Amino acid sequence: MNDFDTFFEDCCRRNKTVDRFGHSDKTLADHLSYLSSIAERNRSFGSNKSADDVYAFAHEHVERLFDKETADSVTEALKHNIITTADHHGGIFSAQAFQGDLLYGELLKRMGYKGRYTPVFSFSIVELENSTYARGLCAYTNPCKRVQLPIQPKKDLNRMVAVTKGFNPEMVERAKLLLKDPAMGFKEEASELADILDKFYSDTEIVGLERYSDQISLIAKRMSEYYFADDDSRRLVYIEAEEITRKLLIKDLKDETSIARHIFFDPKLRKAINEVRTEEGLPLSALLLRGVDEKGRRVHTELQPDGKLLGAGLNGFKRDYPTDIDSLIGLIEARELLPNGFLDAVLLFFERGITWLGGYFQAIYLGTWRDLLIKALEKAGLSHLADKFKSYDCTGYISGPVYMLTEALDGLCNAGPVELMKCKMTSDSFSERMNIKMCDAHKMGLFEIYLDLIPADLKIEGWYRTIADYVKENYGAYMI
Repeated sequence: MNDFDTFFEDCCRRNKTVDRFGHSDKTLADHLSYLSSIAERNRSFGSNKSADDVYAFAHEHVERLFDKETADSVTEALKHNIITTADHHGGIFSAQAFQGDLLYGELLKRMGYKGRYTPVFSFSIVELENSTYARGLCAYTNPCKRVQLPIQPKKDLNRMVAVTKGFNPEMVERAKLLLKDPAMGFKEEASELADILDKFYSDTEIVGLERYSDQISLIAKRMSEYYFADDDSRRLVYIEAEEITRKLLIKDLKDETSIARHIFFDPKLRKAINEVRTEEGLPLSALLLRGVDEKGRRVHTELQPDGKLLGAGLNGFKRDYPTDIDSLIGLIEARELLPNGFLDAVLLFFERGITWLGGYFQAIYLGTWRDLLIKALEKAGLSHLADKFKSYDCTGYISGPVYMLTEALDGLCNAGPVELMKCKMTSDSFSERMNIKMCDAHKMGLFEIYLDLIPADLKIEGWYRTIADYVKENYGAYMI
């Protein structure tokens, strides 16, 4: 077995999603049909609540950022009741996430969607340093490493994307200077990065926006419009998920029939969600909300059986949040408390029946969350609230397979938004790539998979280069 095969099999042993699909001879087209069947089956079970409020809140958010025509298109797409949830507000940074987002757009087309934009639910409760590279831009033209261009200052690394202020013209100009600095080592990718900064990041409308999340949504829309001039449907609209889910949470906290209302105000369910725990030992009560400290950093919170909400953050930060309904709603409206991933799943998937498609981790933990919530509801005498979603298939997986490669000196690497600046793809060329086998798509995507799954102290020196050489030797036909 060569080094590449050793890397690949090691990853398969560490993640059952990668193992399942990384050894599959099914094509990407077959996989899209499988995902469509998951959504159809989940819809057949019905849901506890209508998803109409999701469509309405999404329409309002997109119309505020863009226009009514774009919002109408997004609403039409969302009514297929299947969304991609793999992004940490990072589709324009990560080649893997970007290709997953475009794959989701292809799925919508095959499900009958004829609109102009692909909506992507993008989560912003992660820090800048945990969003692939939300601090700046990534390029994939070096066979030895991913190349990163910083835009946001280093001091903001620990800030959550949801509360990060927008970059200003001075930050963009500083990034342009870094491109010309020999010490930074930018080479083949410099011209594409400079082009992106000029065309998008320097735009007066974009730098004039107050919130970084809004800037990224507008940049992504304009970049994808530039890339896919012959196919409107491949244009990406990033919807900041928390801007939708926090409005859903406020609504559900006022609704005595909702799961969220029971979680926060039913003593029996509060007790139960403190007792049921994940494999890592965390109770569900610790997965509900994230607080934000005065510097925009994450605060871990945990809902206590007595109804108190305790928070602990960096540098010994402590806070006891009030949990009467008016105070709780006020904190959510002010973005001092934001829904965490588990609560997002309760609001969007388990309560309203919108199927989630994620990465190789989500395809595992989402089912665990479903089962733990059902267990808690049963312990609290509320099993009727789980009747619909207890049969939901939570294994939807879309961010991981790779089908577009870029030349990286004498190797091949994954292609992301930067690489598409020099090679726009036609709709026909994109669709032809759906014939790639899943096993090959995972081998081409091993760059990110190995990075994610193998601990730092176990990574083999030169692993990135080894993958780039293998991919060039075996998958040159998939270069854009």
